[in-house]
Order: sequence, then structure tokens, then C-alpha cells
Amino acid sequence: MKKILTIMLAMLLGSVAMQAQEAVYQPLVREGVVWHYCYCIFEDISVGGYTKDLKVQFKGDTLISGVQYKKCFLFDSETLPDSAVPVYYAREENGKVMFTQPRHQVLDTIGNTFTPEIPGEFFEDNGEIVVYDFSDMSNFAEKMYAVIESTSEVEVNGMPAKKYHLSTEGTYDCDFVEGIGVDGIHSGLLFSPFVILTTGYSSSPIGLIKLTDLDGNVLYKGADFAQHFSAIGNVHGKERSMLIEQSGPSLRVALPADGMLSVIDMAGHVVINHVVTQGTTEVSTASLAAGVYLVQLSTPAGIQTAKVVVK
Repeated sequence: MKKILTIMLAMLLGSVAMQAQEAVYQPLVREGVVWHYCYCIFEDISVGGYTKDLKVQFKGDTLISGVQYKKCFLFDSETLPDSAVPVYYAREENGKVMFTQPRHQVLDTIGNTFTPEIPGEFFEDNGEIVVYDFSDMSNFAEKMYAVIESTSEVEVNGMPAKKYHLSTEGTYDCDFVEGIGVDGIHSGLLFSPFVILTTGYSSSPIGLIKLTDLDGNVLYKGADFAQHFSAIGNVHGKERSMLIEQSGPSLRVALPADGMLSVIDMAGHVVINHVVTQGTTEVSTASLAAGVYLVQLSTPAGIQTAKVVVK
């Protein structure tokens, strides 16, 4: 009887411990993890594009003006090359993530290099860029002209972490996760979450796929994880991507394959539906009310989506 009571007490205490487990802040600027992103590279709207893996990793420290930073690398190889050069330097203090101004140019959507332009309100007096401020998300969202629609928890490396859903009409509709950064369809990279281009000739960030440790174990699944690794196989890299160019009251869409092209409003209603063939097609938006829509291409290889703003 005593043994049974001991077991029951242990189970009860375990249950209480699980229920009492609260979100634990995990620093974003840390070593030993890799952010995996998918980017669309294109040559010409009439030709289409293809997807490319980009990875972000912190490794090593450096002193700048007496302040210690982590080195931040952007690369497209399997592992971080020994010859890699940092694109940023970062540090974190009480939930506030700060990057230096870029010391080097970074890749754009077509594989060229550029120096990102960061809005002035994100700069500190010492020249650092406030990329995330999890200590004051309301103020951070206001700087992005966004609102926090909801706050919840999500699992990161087996521990609960806070997730903030930010949105603003026509620009943002994504999550900001402690220890992860920005996560959403067509969102930015780790160090530039406020560079979210919803459509247009040069807008092809597909978003965060996953966060892993250095052995490849998945610690967090991004918004694009399920589509990236779909039930019909990993179609990533096997099919060229749908590309959209907006011109007046129409969309010019480069299609990588035959399929069904749909335009869907934010309520989930299909407002345009066409059977399409590979190549370039025009879709009139003249009959649509102004707002945000999803353009969805369904093919035997999977589903591709892009967000567009009709004005």
C-alpha cells in the first residue's frame, strides 16, 4: 500500500510540475543552432525561378569598440565553411536583440549582393540595429506599423516559448518567436524581419523552414516546414517556383508547371480559379476589391502560394 501511495504521489508531483511549466525565455543570439530558410532565385519573369537554401548561424565572438558580439554568418552550403565571412555582428541584452550595421553585403533574391536599407527608427544612438525587442513587443510592433493580434506559446527545443502574432494590412502577417525570430509565409531573414515583400518582381523570400542543432536535429518547425517536406516527397529544389509580377489591374504569373491557379481572399473564398499550363499567364484583378489575397498554384508536385496586395 505504501508503495502504491509513493507511486501516486510521484505521478501527482510530475503532473503538477508539467502544469506549472511556463514559457522560458531562450536567447536568440546563441551558438550551436542553425536557421534554415528557403529563398526563390529567378532569372526572368517569363522563365520562372528556382528555390535555394540559405542558412544563418552564430559562431565565435569579436570585440567592436569594447563591446562583445557574436559573429553572424549567412551561407548556402551544407555546413558553415571555414572561409565564411560574417555578414553581421550581434548581441542580446534582456530580450533585446541588436545587430551592427552590415559589414558586408548580403544576397538578394537573384543571387546578387546588396547592403540592406534599415529604417531609421530601428537604430540605437550607438549605430546598432534593434532587430527584435522581446522585452517590449508592443513598442517594437508599433515601430513596424503593426499590431500584436495574439500572444501564445510554442515549443522550441522541448521548452515552451512565447509567440507574438503581428499583422498590419497589406504587409505583415507573421509570428515573432522568442529564440527563433520572425516566422511566417514570405517573411524575412533572421536579421531583417522588417524586410517583408509581399509580391512584385523581386520579392521571393519564402521563409523559415526549421531550426536545427549542428547534428541536424529539428528543434523548431517553421511555417513552411510542412509544405517544404510534403507527404509526396520533398519537392523543394525539384520544381521551379511560381513568380508574380504586378502590373496595373492584372497579375503576370510565371508558372513552373501545369495545374490549377486560384486567387483566394483572406476569408478563404476562392474568387478566381483557372486551369493553367506551364509558361506565363495574365490574371485580371480588375473585379477584385482592394485588399490582400493569396495566389495559389496546385500541381502534381505540390502547392505553391504567394501573397499579393490589390489596390
